[in-house]
Amino acid sequence: SDSIKHVQFNSSMYMGSQVITATYTQNDNSKTVGKLNVVSYHVIPGIVLLVPVNNNGLKGISKEELSTTLNETYKQACVSFSVSAISSISYTYSTFDANPSNEIDYTADMLALINEVKTITDYNDSKYYLFLLNKCIESDKLGYMPFNQQFGFIFVDKSSGTDLARTIAHELGHGAFGLLHTFKTYGHQPESSERTNNLMDYGTGTHLFKFQWDAIHN
Repeated sequence: SDSIKHVQFNSSMYMGSQVITATYTQNDNSKTVGKLNVVSYHVIPGIVLLVPVNNNGLKGISKEELSTTLNETYKQACVSFSVSAISSISYTYSTFDANPSNEIDYTADMLALINEVKTITDYNDSKYYLFLLNKCIESDKLGYMPFNQQFGFIFVDKSSGTDLARTIAHELGHGAFGLLHTFKTYGHQPESSERTNNLMDYGTGTHLFKFQWDAIHN
């Protein structure tokens, strides 16, 4: 309308959200058109250290490519990872037991590797350590990282390239941020055929829902 002189947008912070208010002035009277709450997040940094076991390393992807994939995946939730590696450690086993009694625990094989890493000079309990190994006793297990823990186990004989990078991103969702599988979050049975393109579902997706952003920043 010709009688509307201008539309003005103002913002203020309230309860963790940014409130954007749109107003207009007509005949020297200002009126509110509407308000929009916009949630903002600070960037969460994370350091991932790859730990080769018996010289097992990444397959079909470099550390730099893994870092790019992790950051492309997690930037939607304002998370930034740096990736590096430490020297290989030795561990003698015929098959690696990756089947703990619950999803927040470790097996004896896992604890042996964890205790080994804790003896290195620059060990830091704020970093995420991912062991790269093979011969998992469970034929279908790609990786394992308990909820809200810093140690994860990636079986590099089960996947490679982009699939391996996706497995690592998925396991970090569990370990670094305590994210559940989406089918458990929504109450579906684990064997449900209903699948999404979410990172925390089984498959190849890398999407994160808004409620997962909030869980990551909680």
